[in-house]
Amino acid sequence: MCDPRSAEVRIYPYLSRGYMESSTKDGYVEWLGRYEWNWACTLNLRYGIRRKSAHRLWRDWITRLEEIEGHRLSWARMAEVGKIAGRLHFQAAVAGVRYTTPSAAASLWLAGDAQVKVMYSTGWLDYMLKEMEYNDDYDFDFELLNQHLLSCFRQPWMEERCGS
Repeated sequence: MCDPRSAEVRIYPYLSRGYMESSTKDGYVEWLGRYEWNWACTLNLRYGIRRKSAHRLWRDWITRLEEIEGHRLSWARMAEVGKIAGRLHFQAAVAGVRYTTPSAAASLWLAGDAQVKVMYSTGWLDYMLKEMEYNDDYDFDFELLNQHLLSCFRQPWMEERCGS
């Protein structure tokens, strides 16, 4: 999978459906699978927190983690409303973590319960994006940095910009 000689590999700094070759969840899972994810996160929000506030709380959490880490992180997250309890929550993946433990990261989420676990496989990405199967108006966002790409997907011109 990671042999760049086996296929032409193009890296674009933005997401486009043409690049993805598909607007399906599988295309997003494949694209996100090119990154070196550290954590799989489920961040629940207390009842009454609205979507706009939830996005601000997400950004605050990421900012606190980046301050602790001393550098920017890559992340992808899907906001969804739980089918049983009806609560808004985030399913997310985070890359670039070096110093913070999952339990410390979970304790920084002040808006509700949090589960932060080490991500061992890309199966989490498939689960994280399940909302794409049911809803055309999904709430998916990301901030991805080239230095968090798996090394086999980096191009030589990226090394200068990535600093790695």
